[in-house]
Amino acid sequence: YGVPRLGVRIDNNNRTGKFTQEFRLSSPDDGRQLSWLGGVFFTNEHTAGYQALVAVDRATGADAGLGLMYEDIYPSTYKEKAAFGNVTYKFTDAFDVQLGGRFSSTKQSFANNYDGPLNGGPSSDSEGASNNVWTYSFSPRYRFNPNVMMYGRVSTGYRAGGANALLMDDRGIFPGQYKSDSLTSYEWGLKGDFADHALTLDTALFYIDWTNIQLSEVSQAT
Repeated sequence: YGVPRLGVRIDNNNRTGKFTQEFRLSSPDDGRQLSWLGGVFFTNEHTAGYQALVAVDRATGADAGLGLMYEDIYPSTYKEKAAFGNVTYKFTDAFDVQLGGRFSSTKQSFANNYDGPLNGGPSSDSEGASNNVWTYSFSPRYRFNPNVMMYGRVSTGYRAGGANALLMDDRGIFPGQYKSDSLTSYEWGLKGDFADHALTLDTALFYIDWTNIQLSEVSQAT
């Protein structure tokens, strides 16, 4: 009697700051036979994460006065640098081909700083991850007339890999990092205006090949 029935309150707080910058340089858009575009990209992201478990009176929700039962401070960073460009060549006024490419380099870091009696006292771990990825695109276009165009496109993409931040341990059961996944998209389409602009058509067929898909998995390994 007189002892509160204990419950728990979970406090979460996450803040993210991000800076992104891109610069482009391109040839004049004057109908020339060869045109081009090039550029660089940079992003820098910092996240401050926090989680705590606090013992409370289950009936009133008031702090039970036992202090933090568990605390995790988990900062992370993500940086990406990339260079990209494309070139378009007009073989005729009706037919042109565009080639493009992008090289990306990413770096990530994660850390967990634990404390509290439910954690058995203070502990910490950290992990980093890096990826270099090359993507490309190829797109021919043919104009039957100024109002109707047929096109094709083959392009690749990716999602950056990272660290298994919640599975860090010294036993080697889980991999510290996971790699980027990749996607190749194939597309063919026809678009244009018909019947003196009374009818507009925009149609496409596409096929996507997605490999090494990033998935979350629950394991009972101990």
